[in-house]
Amino acid sequence: ENVWLEVGNRKLRVRPSLLKGKEREAALARIAAVSPRYGKYQNKTDREIPIVRLRAS
Repeated sequence: ENVWLEVGNRKLRVRPSLLKGKEREAALARIAAVSPRYGKYQNKTDREIPIVRLRAS
């Protein structure tokens, strides 16, 4: 399924995919390195916080 992402005045058509397993863990580590506060959210809950990759389509 394609969706639209709007950044400033640009609209981009993207395809979302839910990351799982090691791919999700690696993405969360990269996110936490850039934004430590966001990286701590996972430790505050029992549920898995979804991480979605958006690719240009």
